[in-house]
Amino acid sequence: MNIAANSKLELSVGATGDPVHYQWRRNGNPIPRAVGRTYTVNLAQPGDSGTYTVRVFGGGQEIISSASQVTVTVDTTPPTITEVKPLASQTTVQVTFSEPVTPATATVTGNYQLSPAVAVTAAALSADGFRVTLTTAAQALNTLYTLTVNNVRDTGGNAIAADTKATFTSVSLLKGYAFYERWNDSDGDMGDINAFAAAIADGTARAPDVTSMVSQFGGPWGATDNYNARVRTYFTPPSNGNYVFFVSADDNARVYLSTDDKPANKKLICQESGWSNQYQWTAPGSRCGRGQTLGHVLRNRVARLQHHYAPGQQDLLHGGTLERGRRRRRCRRHLHQGR
Repeated sequence: MNIAANSKLELSVGATGDPVHYQWRRNGNPIPRAVGRTYTVNLAQPGDSGTYTVRVFGGGQEIISSASQVTVTVDTTPPTITEVKPLASQTTVQVTFSEPVTPATATVTGNYQLSPAVAVTAAALSADGFRVTLTTAAQALNTLYTLTVNNVRDTGGNAIAADTKATFTSVSLLKGYAFYERWNDSDGDMGDINAFAAAIADGTARAPDVTSMVSQFGGPWGATDNYNARVRTYFTPPSNGNYVFFVSADDNARVYLSTDDKPANKKLICQESGWSNQYQWTAPGSRCGRGQTLGHVLRNRVARLQHHYAPGQQDLLHGGTLERGRRRRRCRRHLHQGR
């Protein structure tokens, strides 16, 4: 069997009996944890070449299979782009390659160009080497972009074809929805509300475990226990004036509002430092924002952060960005226009 490097190597054997056990070998040596009827290497390399056999045993009997000679040839096929798509913001794009690419070439921002012109400010490679997440300056909404890629190489040293191009359409806004993200403690504790807010702010937060679109500014009640969550959206005031923001949450939560559509300009305007019942807007731990002057023609980015630590409840906010922490929270934000 001859296969190219970075291709899938798969060997299988059939046997009957009860019980039946397997142990795969390469060049006569047992392969650790290769104890199923099928042996698979998803991205085979020249070092995987050799003579393969499998020992089949059980019930006091055993047999060694016939040998299979495997040769993994050097990879001479350059990588290609299989998909480009925006992520859940106007500043992130994910590029998927046909095979693993090297960190030394895939994380160079100068290897990526967008047209219409938008600066690429960072490039991060996934652990498996297939995907690169680009951070960009703000992209225009619902706009067709062309991505041009150069000098990215696979693990065999093959460079992508010069000026490889792929297109994608940037995100668009859907009225009446917010973006919900949840980080479960069971998959890596994000800490209390302070640690969670800091990780969100400095970009060190790991990828969320759950993401969804919600038709309210908050998350689902009773979803789970022990988690952190964030809800974010844009809020366009219906008319000019002063607005007061309220929040209820179990446990603590914070509400941020930007002076414009840029997250970097967000300000803390409302918080629950303890916990409150559903729709309880004036609990002892509540701190509500005063008279935020907003213009109806301005789109303001709003987010909420929450920390939940008890049986899961729902968080809800109206017209803001929510960041929430690890504990259980019910959180709803209420807006009213000040007189």
